[in-house]
Amino acid sequence: HKKHVTPMSPPDEPNKFTLHLTPHFSAVKDESGKVVGDYEFFNKPFGLLHFLQHYDDTADQYGISSKAAMEHQASASLKLNPNDIVILLDPDMVLLRPFTQDFTPSSTYQPKFARRKTPPYTKVTHGQPFAQEYGFGSSWADLNLTRITGSSSSPALKVSNEAARLDYPVGPPYVGTANDMFKIAQKWVEFVPRTHKEHPHLLAEMFAYCIAAAHLQLPHVSIASMMVSDQEVREEGWDMLDNVAKEDLCEFGASATSLVGDTLSKMNEMKTNKDQLKTVAQIPNVLHLCQRYMVGEYFFGKRKLPYDYFSCESPILATPPANLGGMYDYRVRPGESRDQHIPLDPSTLKRSVFMICSATKALQDAAVYFKTQHCTGDEEGSHTNWKKELNLFELFYK
Repeated sequence: HKKHVTPMSPPDEPNKFTLHLTPHFSAVKDESGKVVGDYEFFNKPFGLLHFLQHYDDTADQYGISSKAAMEHQASASLKLNPNDIVILLDPDMVLLRPFTQDFTPSSTYQPKFARRKTPPYTKVTHGQPFAQEYGFGSSWADLNLTRITGSSSSPALKVSNEAARLDYPVGPPYVGTANDMFKIAQKWVEFVPRTHKEHPHLLAEMFAYCIAAAHLQLPHVSIASMMVSDQEVREEGWDMLDNVAKEDLCEFGASATSLVGDTLSKMNEMKTNKDQLKTVAQIPNVLHLCQRYMVGEYFFGKRKLPYDYFSCESPILATPPANLGGMYDYRVRPGESRDQHIPLDPSTLKRSVFMICSATKALQDAAVYFKTQHCTGDEEGSHTNWKKELNLFELFYK
């Protein structure tokens, strides 16, 4: 944090990017308190609550809030300003569009709401949280809500089927006031162990969030286009690709991390290009790199990225061909025979190309930043590896 994050802060705001450290929360315990397993996603609700109760960016000159990191006794109070806006992301998300508390449609921003119409309110305020729509529908409500909430009269039991499908099946990014997120975090922490006990699977913590929000009667404005992630899911922010030719997709994806900012700073020039402005207005807030993406013999998957990628010696990810979208209409599963061509339908092809090229560019930029800040030597030196030759697909054959 001190070497790589603090230098990004502007001179007039030296601790703009701070760090809060929490205890380890992933242990699964039985009724007696004995550890019987591990569920790493417990860290999300418990970590959020710990942050809200203990955050102190004055504890360290670098803005590292670590003094309270080992304090397991929870404070009863919120340490943030109740009016602050809290945005909770997953660690495999890459920012494309700045987050604000205002989701009002405009010429430069066109969100796609889950209810497919503009809601009565489009700004995050107390009692009005926002989040990304996820595809699990009302399945969270099929769990034993009486047992999970500890109440046979919980408001969660009274949620209509329509609201259960449209107002609560949400996930990261979550956006809410600190006051609302504190309320949710307290119930989330209470409900998630019981939810996991009944549903010991990946989505247990997300289901527990839905139940907590419903119990508190905090329906969310669900936005389908806050992220792109699953190339086979319609309910995400894929509309931005409608007007992009497949031959241009890789270049578009590689520029996506800066395109929104560049466009907003050049509005006078962009007014003459309505198609491009419309495309930029549909760019989501984040890439969510939780899937595997394959086009031809090109591949991106976060778990294949070498652990030493951010080091002086590691090569940087290789750049995909600029016309990747026009080169293939199939994918090859990495590690299998290269002759086994699996057809890709046009929409999956476009989405996969976009994800490969945008993720690659983001990680290239991050690696260059790391090496520039941390490594000795220059581009001609022998110590730092500046070569863009790391091919994740080929790693499966070594």
